[in-house]
Amino acid sequence: MRRSLIAGAAGFLALVIFACSGPPEATQKEPTGKSKYAPEESADEESAPTSTTPPAPRCGDGKCDSDESCKTCASDCGACPVCNVAKACSSIGSAPGTLEPKPELNVKMEAMDKEKILTRLIADVESGAPGMHIIDRALKEPVAGELSAITTLREHFATRPAISAALRRQLTQPMLANAIAVNASSFNQVRDATPDAGAGDGGVDPNASCEAPKLVMRVGKITVNEEDDDVANDIVYCNIAVESPGGSELRITPKTKKLDEGDSHTFNGTEATFWGQKEPRAPNGDLTIRYDCYEEDASNGYGDFVKKAGELLQKEGKKIELPGGYGWILTAVNLVTKYLPSLLALDSDDHLFIATQTIPRSEQLTLAAGRTWNVRKKGTHYWSDWDWSLKIDAWGCTDNGVAP
Repeated sequence: MRRSLIAGAAGFLALVIFACSGPPEATQKEPTGKSKYAPEESADEESAPTSTTPPAPRCGDGKCDSDESCKTCASDCGACPVCNVAKACSSIGSAPGTLEPKPELNVKMEAMDKEKILTRLIADVESGAPGMHIIDRALKEPVAGELSAITTLREHFATRPAISAALRRQLTQPMLANAIAVNASSFNQVRDATPDAGAGDGGVDPNASCEAPKLVMRVGKITVNEEDDDVANDIVYCNIAVESPGGSELRITPKTKKLDEGDSHTFNGTEATFWGQKEPRAPNGDLTIRYDCYEEDASNGYGDFVKKAGELLQKEGKKIELPGGYGWILTAVNLVTKYLPSLLALDSDDHLFIATQTIPRSEQLTLAAGRTWNVRKKGTHYWSDWDWSLKIDAWGCTDNGVAP
């Protein structure tokens, strides 16, 4: 009996001690109130929003959002307008079979005597054009750190001593030499004369629901209605430079065959294309064309030299494409090939005939439908009547034009 009472008292005492001392250590709480062994709550569970986020805008939701357009989401923004006066660029091919004459673009050529050539060259130097400085330095001793274009041209000059001598004679005559010296400090390197080719989207034509016209232009045919050289007949080629806000291009056309009175020379394919040489291209503003055409004296052959010089320099001056033949798509237009013919014409019997025309942006959509015009001049040169005509062809497209 006594043992039972003692055992019962011991059990009771144990319960009292347990109650006063709390649960075992394994079940005690951390100061934060969490069990140290309780599983961690995920960050997603802690930061999960209490409300549902509305879905992001998407094509097909019935609203034309700020980042959508008729091109990217026609179902929300509606179909893009169609330009009914030009072909779609996705379907553009070769020149149309017939081209409508556009006589308001006809331009007259002017015969350049040596005094006029010199005046124009000086004006080019004063305008900061680097091409003349490149030629001048290439005819002098090399200096440290010069442009590789200068080194390349100097090496080429070394193989043509007669042409080099002719250039030196002209570049050292007082008026031109003084202009080069006075403006030399402005020449450090070949600088871009226009934005990168293709820069900008050209906007929308203000007179129609048409996107910027993309054009191709070429010399289709040269006709000698009356030859300049009555004895040997005329061999003609042209150096054509085009400048616009959308980029620049330069093309030296192949020389024609000998042309007698009434003869024509038709160019094949793209060999005389001077704008859009690679593909139809948007000028993105007014487009200026400079035609320099020559009746060549076959004895000096500098036409071939000009072509070769341009080919050797095609990697310089940010020329970005050489699509074939002697044409360049450029981001810098004040290049050597633009000035060599004029300099050499000062020292030869070759005759230079020039014309410059600007085609405003407002006229370019019309050209995309296919147009043709003439660059022509007739007169008397060295007591010989002459009459030449260049037939210029133009066509093109717009991105939202009519599908075939």
